[in-house]
Amino acid sequence: MATINMNFLSKCLGRQTNVTVILPTKTFNELKDDLDYKCGMTYQTLWLLHGFSGDQEDYIKFSNIVRYAEDNKLAVIMPAAYNAGYTDDPHGAKYMSFITDELMSLCQAYFPLSLKREDNFIGGLSMGGAGTMKIACAYPEKFGYALCMSGACSDLHQDEPSKNWFGTDPKTYQGKIPGNSRQDQRTINDAFFMAQKNIQQGKVLPHFYITTGNQDFALEKCKKAATYLHSLGCKVDYEEVDGYGHEWDFWDLSLRKAISQWFPLKRKPIFPNYLEEQDTVTKLSLIAKNNGLLPPTYDFRQSYDKQGYPIWRCRCQIEGYDSSYESYAPSKEEAKKEVADKMLKDLLKNDKSID
Repeated sequence: MATINMNFLSKCLGRQTNVTVILPTKTFNELKDDLDYKCGMTYQTLWLLHGFSGDQEDYIKFSNIVRYAEDNKLAVIMPAAYNAGYTDDPHGAKYMSFITDELMSLCQAYFPLSLKREDNFIGGLSMGGAGTMKIACAYPEKFGYALCMSGACSDLHQDEPSKNWFGTDPKTYQGKIPGNSRQDQRTINDAFFMAQKNIQQGKVLPHFYITTGNQDFALEKCKKAATYLHSLGCKVDYEEVDGYGHEWDFWDLSLRKAISQWFPLKRKPIFPNYLEEQDTVTKLSLIAKNNGLLPPTYDFRQSYDKQGYPIWRCRCQIEGYDSSYESYAPSKEEAKKEVADKMLKDLLKNDKSID
């Protein structure tokens, strides 16, 4: 398992920010397998949001997410949002846009992550659970499944009360999580409004898993959110677990259950379908590379028919591979494509990278 700590300048946030990334690698027991790291392979991905007072390392420190990710071949991206509520501040940092636009684009460019909606999951706890619901309702096209642990959004008909989490000393942190006031009604920060709006536009919202302990102060909010989403026709699985409050033992249990049971995981790398994604010549080069072979070589010879029209002969071979092929065509490009197609079909019979 590879864990990567990144720091980069964010345009959405207007500051340097931190992200922790988990990427699956081979386990000790898998080192003897034939399957190797292949160019173009990707992983299903969980975008995992921390709670109030946390940061990008919370799950590494307080849960078994590294082991769960490795056991299930799941990539995990954990950004730092501090106490910003995963909210776009019209006069400041845009934490929702940071997650959905900047961070996803950056990570999917840097790392082997699947771009498909059904391979992307979002989840979080407490403030991160509410952020998960907010983002999933605003951008349903990006995620297939959403996990809300001990956190959910409300209808914003009244302001969220401010709580002195760190005491009443004026030198301590004071305030409340942004994005939960009446002024956020009918904006992108209003999850209930965005859910209804997107459904009316014919969009399909992610499948929600909302879970909370029966001793958690967030229980009623989670229950109401699940009821509301269900009333809109969303797929919602809701559970209350006896004996747990707002605590890491519960969140670790929920993560394990989500990854082992709830999310539809492949539990293996995703290999590209070369027959659909690349032109024939490129497909052949990639297949050869992924099977440990040298690049194919092409030998061209030009001749002419009785009418004086050119005929190109192209011969393709791969050093160390038994087969070679020839093709004839009016153009050099066409001859190369035809012979590459012949070699590709032969090579695919023995290719292990697209099983």
